[in-house]
Amino acid sequence: MTISLTSQSANTSDLLTLAQWMAVNFSNPNLRKANSKQYAHIHVFRPLPFNCFIAIGFYSEQVYDYGLWAPYSMVFTRVGDVFRRDVEPDNTWDSLDKGMDVETPEQIWGSRPGPLCFEKKQNFANEVPAVSDLC
Repeated sequence: MTISLTSQSANTSDLLTLAQWMAVNFSNPNLRKANSKQYAHIHVFRPLPFNCFIAIGFYSEQVYDYGLWAPYSMVFTRVGDVFRRDVEPDNTWDSLDKGMDVETPEQIWGSRPGPLCFEKKQNFANEVPAVSDLC
């Protein structure tokens, strides 16, 4: 699903619905347990208070279980002009999280052994602002 915030046809309600779908603590415990050398414990998409960006935003982190208070990757994402995400049904989400060299087809970072497979652990949809709060 792609929702453009600048398009005249953009629907604020659709954008908020998408944000609510993504406002979940997705985690990858089964993937991590099966191959702990390749995969860290990743938590994604905790919504941030609206006033952080004056827009919808999310926090995500990657952390090893032995150092839960020392994440090695933290990302703050602001919903920009275009928000693109694929949301799978039920309680799962798979991601091919990888970065490619701009001059060669070489993968620079990300999941080399395959997709990251996440399970929904906790829902934070109630933390996404309502349409009436934005207008």
